[in-house]
Amino acid sequence: MHSAPVSITVSPEASTTTLSVLSFDTLGNIVPFISQPYGNSAFFRADVAGLSNNGTATGSVTFTDNAANITGDPFNLNSEATAGTAQGIFTMAPGSHDIVAHYGGDPGFNASISSTVKVTVTQAPTTTAVVSSSGSVAQGTLVTLTATVNTTSGGLRPGGTVTFLSGGTPITNSGNPVPVGGTDGSANIQNASLQPAQGIASLATTLPTTGQNSITAQYSGDANYTGSTAAAVIVNVFLDFSFTSAAPAITIASPGGSGTAVLTITGQPGYNGTVSFTAMSCSGLPSESTCSFSPASVTGSGSTTLTIATTAAHRASLEGSGWWTTSVGATLAGVLLLGGASRRRTRSRLFSLIAFAFLITIGGCGGGGSGGGGNNDPGTPVGSSMVTVTATSGTITHTTTVTLNVQ
Repeated sequence: MHSAPVSITVSPEASTTTLSVLSFDTLGNIVPFISQPYGNSAFFRADVAGLSNNGTATGSVTFTDNAANITGDPFNLNSEATAGTAQGIFTMAPGSHDIVAHYGGDPGFNASISSTVKVTVTQAPTTTAVVSSSGSVAQGTLVTLTATVNTTSGGLRPGGTVTFLSGGTPITNSGNPVPVGGTDGSANIQNASLQPAQGIASLATTLPTTGQNSITAQYSGDANYTGSTAAAVIVNVFLDFSFTSAAPAITIASPGGSGTAVLTITGQPGYNGTVSFTAMSCSGLPSESTCSFSPASVTGSGSTTLTIATTAAHRASLEGSGWWTTSVGATLAGVLLLGGASRRRTRSRLFSLIAFAFLITIGGCGGGGSGGGGNNDPGTPVGSSMVTVTATSGTITHTTTVTLNVQ
């Protein structure tokens, strides 16, 4: 005999959700977040349990920050009824944050909401460094100044502006201050990786004064980052000169002639350096030609006359004729050491040898004849050459070119 069926109802158990907001200290230890700079890691963890402590809740949890869902919601509970922001959160804006965990429930457990955890995010510190594309430039020449805004943040890159200064005064340039670009940070608490956010700003500009310019860069800061100022770098600005030729070419009618061109040195206002020239100031000259300058130096601004001299065709001189004079001298010395009849016979033969050698030498030099043959030097070759002239003043050099035409 069976009893009558009895209906029972099993209701989902009430649940509790416990929220923890955690971070890491400088030694890597887990600590309550409480107050951290922007870009530091935040880890949200929710633990769900039934009132009876029997069974394991399933489902998911959503986290809200000042009542707004965070990126990644919802987060699934694991086998221990725990959910968390596994990779960490690095972009909580500076200010006060009310963090709440919302458990959605499952067939065995009712939904529940955690108590609010209040945390504070402060602006992150920065350090700024500035470099120059050159440590020494001529007045009026562009130099590129680059400021780098460094952080230890895994958040967004710094915004705001960088102002470049010389001697404590902002450089006059329509592009100054410069908006900050750069790269966002990236991080993951699972493998402790961090690529810090970084800002970059560059300005191509001339510098205001000659001599030493003390260059600094001031980062303005933004909502996430505090401002900072770079240590100064020195850029030397020197007065310069221009160097030109009044004529593009020098034409010489034939080898053996010479030609001139006027070269002009124009110093910047206040320039009083000495610009010098030597025979080595010309490159690209054809063979058997030389250059000279009058005057050989110019102070401040002025001009010099370049003269290029060429060589005509001519008879080449023979070298090496001293062999026989040296030999003869040695032979004569030997003869003086001989005595008697032997010395008289040797003298006679020696003078005959000297006379013969002398005749050979005269013939080799073309003496007494007009057809020396084979020993002509054509001199400077005809044709065109590009001659580069260098003006030098200390460490400053400038060049100009002149086309030399030898006809």
